[in-house]
Amino acid sequence: MFKCNHSLSVTPPRSFGNYTNCSSYNIYYDPHNADQPPSFKVPSSLAKCTMFQVAIKDIPTSDPFYFLSPDIAFEVQLSDDCNKCFRHQGGRCQLDIHGKFHCAQ
Repeated sequence: MFKCNHSLSVTPPRSFGNYTNCSSYNIYYDPHNADQPPSFKVPSSLAKCTMFQVAIKDIPTSDPFYFLSPDIAFEVQLSDDCNKCFRHQGGRCQLDIHGKFHCAQ
């Protein structure tokens, strides 16, 4: 899944869906790619967005977000490089279109 700020001009790949029940961000997801294969590359059109993964139940449904509720809490664990960037250098952790870490200051 990719969380994109509304202010970004993003055109996701055609295979991606758009979760429209979020007023703060655009949420894009690929319903056909639940398991991230080792060869996965971030689509260049979504490189400005934040990629995240959520666990899903193995129950067939047409709505991949059926399990979401206000009670779900996300825990974010920063990589060592991102932690140094964010907490010690005051930067923002980003990935380039090749999935390589970059500390934006």
